[in-house]
Amino acid sequence: MDTLNWVLALVAITFFWGFLSANRIIMQRVNIKIKDWPEESTSILLLSDLHTSGHGFRIRRTISMAQNTSCDIVCITGDIISRRIEKEKRVANVIGKIANGRPTFLVWGNNDYNPEIDRQYLYELLEEKGIKVLFNERVKHGNLTIGGLGDPFWNKADIEKTLAEDVDLLLSHTPDPIKDVNQRAKLMLAGHTHAGQICWFDGSPLLPELRSEKAFSYGLQRYNKTIIYTTSGIGTTRIPLRFFCYPELVLLEVTPE
Repeated sequence: MDTLNWVLALVAITFFWGFLSANRIIMQRVNIKIKDWPEESTSILLLSDLHTSGHGFRIRRTISMAQNTSCDIVCITGDIISRRIEKEKRVANVIGKIANGRPTFLVWGNNDYNPEIDRQYLYELLEEKGIKVLFNERVKHGNLTIGGLGDPFWNKADIEKTLAEDVDLLLSHTPDPIKDVNQRAKLMLAGHTHAGQICWFDGSPLLPELRSEKAFSYGLQRYNKTIIYTTSGIGTTRIPLRFFCYPELVLLEVTPE
């Protein structure tokens, strides 16, 4: 085999590996103890960045994993829509299947502001399925106060309005507002970064636009008194590949410290 054939074979293997990695969804389980958490135990299923574009393998697998995971609430931190045009009813049906009748809270992401999507219609479809879409507001759920920010990417987040009163749980599409939360949320959940999607061997992002607040671009972190978990999400952006960074659903078990 000459050099060109070796190179082509290596490229093909690399792309195949990246494609398989992008479709190997894992279940991440995280235990968190938080001071003054208002419930004895809360299990939260976190998803983000589905980039729904039909009912392909990745979406079907996500639905199956979500439905087979026991939790108290489901939280979805945006980008439920692909950049490609997707019917609102189809997207709502996917989210409804993920929710599976459980209390579900959702915030919009940057891709959800696609001008060719009727977001108000999508909002109504989601509400009909029992999905609570939060936009710079707080709601009570049992003993929990849950807040949801508008998308920070498009400067839609109103932190002062949302956190006029402290919250137990805050949803944000991106982790960027963490430094402005100023200890007014006990736990913050975010996505958007894809944890880099295309990473070096050490897991650091290759694509600069996905670095975001690098210290908070993936996993469990603390900033002052606020704990933040940023998920790698489900979908992909630009190219349907992942390297050294798997898509994930996250089951967080939160108990008082």
